[in-house]
Amino acid sequence: MMAVPLVVSLFVVQTLVSNDVVDAYDEAATRYEERVLPVHRLSLEIWEGQARADEYLRTKDPTQLNAYRACRQAIRVHFSNLSQSAQSAEESASLAVARSEWNRADDFVAATLLEPGLRTSKDPEHANAAIFASIAALRKIEAELALDMRAHHSSIDQAQQRSNVVIKLGACLSMLVLCGALLIVWRARATISRVARAIDRRQRRSHISERVRKIA
Repeated sequence: MMAVPLVVSLFVVQTLVSNDVVDAYDEAATRYEERVLPVHRLSLEIWEGQARADEYLRTKDPTQLNAYRACRQAIRVHFSNLSQSAQSAEESASLAVARSEWNRADDFVAATLLEPGLRTSKDPEHANAAIFASIAALRKIEAELALDMRAHHSSIDQAQQRSNVVIKLGACLSMLVLCGALLIVWRARATISRVARAIDRRQRRSHISERVRKIA
């Protein structure tokens, strides 16, 4: 009897943890891995591509040009993947802005580095401004995803708090049952003692009465 409330509370807590806390942690980890990290990696790749282009412009090292081409291809693939997996209109709009700005910067880099014969008269600062605008749009997406992650963490905290409350209630009920059981045992022992004394007195009276009859 004393263990029943505690066992029930532990079972409820296990159910809450498995259904709420663990699932919430899994969902948060999945969202971070599938949504936040790709956006952050894309921002880093854009910066890396721009750095490779600037380094090639400074040193004319062909390895830097090849590295820029690899970054360029990876950026296009990641933009395509993120656009397909966007989960809101705001996210899609921000991705469209980021991609448009990066395309504008990439066009300038392609004209000046990849195809020098098609060099335009655009100011390099325009390309840098486009890069900054693309990164700003991606950071906006990261900020929105971070807010969503905070909401998930809040739900996890609430689930943990519910689990703690259930554990405390189960412990309190177990203590109440323990106190009740001790009270019942104490009352039962007292009752048994009174009954035993009453029976003993009756037996003594019976023996005395029997002896009196024998003497008489």
